Amino acid sequence: MLSSAYGYLQGMKRVVVLLLITFVITAAKPQKVIFDHDGGIDDFVTLLLLLSKPELVSVVGITILDADCRVEVAANTTLKLLHSLGFKDIPVAISTLPAINPFPDIWRWSGLAVDVQPLINYVDPNSLNQNLVQQPGQDFLWELLRTQLEPITIVATGPLSNVAYILTHYGDEAAARIKEVWWMGGALYVQGNVDYPGHDGSAEWNAFWDPAAVGVVWNSSVPIVMVPLDVTNRVPVTPDLIYRFGRQAGHLYSVLAGTIWSKVISWVYERPHEPYFAWDTLTAACLLSRQLCTRVDDLVSYAVVSGPSQGRVVATNQCVAHSSEVSRQRTTAAVMQVDAEEFYDFVLEALKR
Repeated sequence: MLSSAYGYLQGMKRVVVLLLITFVITAAKPQKVIFDHDGGIDDFVTLLLLLSKPELVSVVGITILDADCRVEVAANTTLKLLHSLGFKDIPVAISTLPAINPFPDIWRWSGLAVDVQPLINYVDPNSLNQNLVQQPGQDFLWELLRTQLEPITIVATGPLSNVAYILTHYGDEAAARIKEVWWMGGALYVQGNVDYPGHDGSAEWNAFWDPAAVGVVWNSSVPIVMVPLDVTNRVPVTPDLIYRFGRQAGHLYSVLAGTIWSKVISWVYERPHEPYFAWDTLTAACLLSRQLCTRVDDLVSYAVVSGPSQGRVVATNQCVAHSSEVSRQRTTAAVMQVDAEEFYDFVLEALKR
């Protein structure tokens, strides 16, 4: 009888140990993400931030839209950064989807200032092509989702065109493969940043670039976490922030981030009403550190897909009348508050690599 009880207890002990091991492995498992960006200056700092936290996220692939960039240059820069940091196995694909409302040309060339930096140009150009995917980015996005064992998070820091494409072509099957989309986009209770003939200025640029894509995503069941201008307007890229990277010059990630952001630092003086903000980097930071940002999880909103307000995302507690085409109303999450100094501290600490 005693030996039977002892055997039972030993068996239960083994089960408990196995459960604990499983829990620890599961808890320590990094979240898989796809980085869907559009080649702006802050997209490259965002890439550095995502790569700096391998214990939290694993970037399984990158897709690039020809939006706030010249996409060939943006792909080149992305590949150079990956190779410079030892990430030679992350596939990169270029989307071929066109703009409805293109970014100004002068903005699209800004990424060239990063691509020419000597710090990332010691890499053999011929080696870069080994992880450049020949398949169009919008199709490769579906390939990435389809071949994963579990739903994947998409960090989208440009227009939603690639996400809308797979939802349009693969419907509920695609939606089921997406855990959530963290999107830098929209302007809820603040003025938009679009200054364009025939537009009323209420939209944010990533949404305005392809308003129909926002409508497609809003009409889907995909969980969305917006990081709108309401919160990104709180985190300008300042000279003081760049100076602080200098104190971390012994860390490659810090040198790269400081160098990249320094290319737009003069906006603080040239455009004091609208300096360069850490739009995309804040999006990644809030994903990596949920306690960094205050998030609303029950925001009901809709997207305007045509007319003078096209690209606007409207919270339904606002009194706004539209005669234009709009998406359905749906519940999303939105990051609405952040302490700027805590954000800067988080980024600086993460990039001590």
